[in-house]
Amino acid sequence: MGGGGSVAGKRGSKGSLSASSSFVRDAVRSVGPSVVRIDCERDIPQMVTMFAPENFREGDTMKVSGSGFVVSSDGYILTNAHVMEGAKKTTISLSNGRSFKAAIVALDELTDLAVLKAEVTPSDARYLTIVLSVRQAPSRTWQS
Repeated sequence: MGGGGSVAGKRGSKGSLSASSSFVRDAVRSVGPSVVRIDCERDIPQMVTMFAPENFREGDTMKVSGSGFVVSSDGYILTNAHVMEGAKKTTISLSNGRSFKAAIVALDELTDLAVLKAEVTPSDARYLTIVLSVRQAPSRTWQS
């Protein structure tokens, strides 16, 4: 193989594509299991219904999705407030495929943060403990 080739395998003097892709891969491996999908149902905003009232009936809802991450083994989740704003029903889905109902514990519009509490079972709490221990495991440092 001659001089052309792919950049992915080559190393530069300061940081490299290989090192950065390894860094990203390690980061995803480390925190990925603690990331959750959040599905909410909320009332359709009045502004939307004003523009096309014939398309909506009173009580219609819309679905909104977002993401968050597990912060404790008993089911506390951190997410964005704008995802949760006006949520009537909330479900979180773990990386292992399990889903749970969740409720808003706190919401701060100024910082755009919300804390949810998922109704997890004891076996799921054990799974979350493992997820958190993997996420908090020491990792190697990467320098650019």
